[in-house]
Amino acid sequence: MSPDGRETAPPSLLRHTWRIALIAIAASLSATHYLASRNKPAERGAVASLSGAAEPETTGSIAGGAARIRLDPCAVTLRP
Repeated sequence: MSPDGRETAPPSLLRHTWRIALIAIAASLSATHYLASRNKPAERGAVASLSGAAEPETTGSIAGGAARIRLDPCAVTLRP
């Protein structure tokens, strides 16, 4: 009870949730900034050496016989 005889309202759950969320956001942003500042930029030679070796996953191309296969989902027989 307060000195004037009134009861104080209990702390709001929404206010507490917002406070915890803001603390979590601030901590994650500061951790991200700290980890990014510790990272050294890639050297020019390291990036250039990877430019010749492209994987099919990154280019989307498939060479050879696999490129000629066409899949038709309507031609599939139904399972029993």
